[in-house]
Amino acid sequence: MTTYDGKDVRIARLNVSKIEGNLSVMDMHYLVAEKDKDVKHIVDRHELGLFETDETLKIMRAVGLQSKFLKHGLVQGRGMFVGTKGSAKVGSRARQKLQNGCSARACRLIVRADSEA
Repeated sequence: MTTYDGKDVRIARLNVSKIEGNLSVMDMHYLVAEKDKDVKHIVDRHELGLFETDETLKIMRAVGLQSKFLKHGLVQGRGMFVGTKGSAKVGSRARQKLQNGCSARACRLIVRADSEA
């Protein structure tokens, strides 16, 4: 649960997630208590598609991206999809940085720089 405790407002958020078919459905429940007002309950639903690696690469290629899946992404134990326009490819500098760890912004810049080379 995430909370915010301000002078005139208090907010609590709880997330509930479930899988429905090929969707990950996350309902974010907010309780918002403002000074001198009734408490509001708000639900913010997020539906995210779940796709196999090959299917994701196929979708990326269908929209004109050169696509690749890197087994070692920015987060340990998770891979990363990289898509570039045209005939650009993910270069060895980007791959090395990803394996050694770097910030997301730095990795994006390296991937872009390698793609333009």
